Amino acid sequence: MIDPRSPTIVLIHGAGATHTVWDSVVPGLIEFTVFTPDLPGHVAGSGASHDTVAGYADAI
Repeated sequence: MIDPRSPTIVLIHGAGATHTVWDSVVPGLIEFTVFTPDLPGHVAGSGASHDTVAGYADAI
């Protein structure tokens, strides 16, 4: 369950990776609400890849 009082962190993986790169980090962030989305065009992400940072930001 998401606690609306908790600060939120969004962890973004690098090129060619998925959200799983954060699996060992997330357990240490229990005081935060943590989101680890997969970027479009990456292994588990849906949709086409983007060619700009702005495009990825819009997708997230």
